[in-house]
Amino acid sequence: MAGTYSTDLVALFAQSSTGETSGGGVNALGHTTYQAYGDGASTGNSRRYGDPDLYIVGTNAITCEAEATATPPRQSSIGMTPTGSTDGTSPVNTAGHVMSLYGFFPSPVGTQDFGNTGGGGGGTQVLIGQNASGTTTASPYRGYRVDGKDTLIIGGWQQYFVDPQNSPTGATNGTYNTGAAPTSAGIAFNTFVDLRRDPVAGVDGIRWGRHLFSITGGTLTTVSQTLASTAANFIQAEDYDQYNAGATPTNGSAVDGGYHRFGQIQPVGAGYSLRGVISIGTAATAVNFDDRNSIFQIPDLFLTYDDFNRIELRNTSSNITFVNATFNFVPRNDLIPAGDAPATPLGNFEVFNNPTVALQGCSFNDMGTFIFQSNTSLTDTTIRRCGQATQNGATITGSTFEDTTSAASLIVSAANAVTDFAKITNTKFNGDGSNHAIEFDAAFTSASDITLTWSGNTLTDNTGTVTYSAGSTGDFSNTGADANAAIALVNNGTGTITISVVNGSTTPSIENTGTGTVTVVAQVTVTVSGLLGNTEVSVLQNPSPYSSAVATPTTLFDEDVLSAVTGTDIELDTGGGANITQILRTGTTDFTTMNLVDGDQVRVTQRNDLRIFDTYTVVGTPTASAINVTDVASSTSTLPAIIDSPGETVTVEKVNASYTFSVSAGEVVDILAFRVGSLPIYQLNQTISSTNNSFPLSQVVDRNFDAFEV
Repeated sequence: MAGTYSTDLVALFAQSSTGETSGGGVNALGHTTYQAYGDGASTGNSRRYGDPDLYIVGTNAITCEAEATATPPRQSSIGMTPTGSTDGTSPVNTAGHVMSLYGFFPSPVGTQDFGNTGGGGGGTQVLIGQNASGTTTASPYRGYRVDGKDTLIIGGWQQYFVDPQNSPTGATNGTYNTGAAPTSAGIAFNTFVDLRRDPVAGVDGIRWGRHLFSITGGTLTTVSQTLASTAANFIQAEDYDQYNAGATPTNGSAVDGGYHRFGQIQPVGAGYSLRGVISIGTAATAVNFDDRNSIFQIPDLFLTYDDFNRIELRNTSSNITFVNATFNFVPRNDLIPAGDAPATPLGNFEVFNNPTVALQGCSFNDMGTFIFQSNTSLTDTTIRRCGQATQNGATITGSTFEDTTSAASLIVSAANAVTDFAKITNTKFNGDGSNHAIEFDAAFTSASDITLTWSGNTLTDNTGTVTYSAGSTGDFSNTGADANAAIALVNNGTGTITISVVNGSTTPSIENTGTGTVTVVAQVTVTVSGLLGNTEVSVLQNPSPYSSAVATPTTLFDEDVLSAVTGTDIELDTGGGANITQILRTGTTDFTTMNLVDGDQVRVTQRNDLRIFDTYTVVGTPTASAINVTDVASSTSTLPAIIDSPGETVTVEKVNASYTFSVSAGEVVDILAFRVGSLPIYQLNQTISSTNNSFPLSQVVDRNFDAFEV
């Protein structure tokens, strides 16, 4: 099954069920208490309720002939008002609810500029009223300037969103009660020149609600970027939003008789324009969602409120994947005066109830805030010129935070600092010169020492220039404020917080306004390579018994087996042919523990003589039970006893295995490598630095080795 889609909108007008009628008094589909009003040409009879010649929602709209020859400026208005008692689907006064509607005017060049105050103001206004039952004009009402000839160049249907809790920016009449719900809505066009003919103006799709569009259901059985996908996606969501054929849509219940065009997921070029709340999953119902390569616009609906545009990912059981998605906030026209724009709904992105969320190769630009959770993963994802992001345990790998507009790019939990901080790896923070890369959400007060691992993260722009205060190693306490320090925290505990800089990370600058100590230690990653997989590597603190006769051993790191398995259930398999094509297990040996990839080489030996072996090249990714290898003629094998016949004790080990560890620059270590059947290797008195951190070794067979003496 595909996804299921729904909206919370209530329509004042979506479709007339009784056809075209002059004047008012005709019922709207599903709403028995509304009629049309209009104030158009001087005849007074020019308005049409259910006009089948001009519409965008359903098959008809409300229209009127606007004034053409009256002394300008002249206002022509059209909309819906109640005619009786309120029915069960009428608007209710709920916080956060907004009016949306479509307006039509064919000649915007004949209207006033957006900022013109004549005739009530602006070229186009949305009117929201609370008139009494039985009246056919909207009074009292509030007007809001939404367009003008300087902001709307091309005529036609335009959708507008207005929160009547905002102070009016256009014409007003009477006293609007912000504590009560609106009962009427419409649109007005202010002309300022004489036109050659009366233009037809229209209004359609008048709706009220939080504009909550919900996406639920779906399975991951057959995922595709089509309407036929079993997983929910935005192709299906747009299809539901724009459905206008009447009856029941493919995915979800019909709203307003199946005449939708809500405008919450509008097609824009090759992408979508998102308006209101897009809830992927709900608190009550999970979703299986997979959307790839989509482009999204978040428009500046400046007459709503700052948190109006939201993307919410919900439900513990949901699986939500975005791959290569691009989200762009689209700012309002510069010609719209600041006083006419009380809000900037940038688009906030928030995860609730800890669903499984994967953001892969995505880009978020100029948006609001982000709140993730522990089952969220960001991979190769960019958050650029956006508000603050809160990690909440999310895994962030290979991603970028650039020019954050808040005081810190990423907020990290102090309570879970060790675990959460380590989940931020190989990520670039590019500051704007006045914010932190990382800020912890609370002060540290512990008496215990902790270590935070800063792994592979950089603090530079695209040219490699560090964009935060210069970092250094050392101890930091009572630093005072530094708005451009890379990491900001407060350590008021007696325990030391050590920030361990590893894997090529940029050394961060520290703001610690607490009394405790923060120590920054630059770690160097050391690689020991060229080993066989059945090698044990030990790293000892120098001096050790191997470098000093009087020293006691202190082990820093130890790995018993790098990449090898040994068992009596291993055979070389020909599959009944002449060539060896696989290394198989017939029992419990697990080849996946070797972490092999395509192209690796493995050595196969019998334990009774480790000097005799065959070498094979891995093909593909091994499974627990089999390693596919490049064909080798069985007649050339030095180990005929194990071809198609397990029973011998056999070792399979990776060729050119490696081992890595990290220590502070300047640390002196002794490195030991032991393998049964090879001579031991000692790298002693090694002072680790950025130029002395790679140790390629070459193991030599121990010709005196006797397996039966081991």
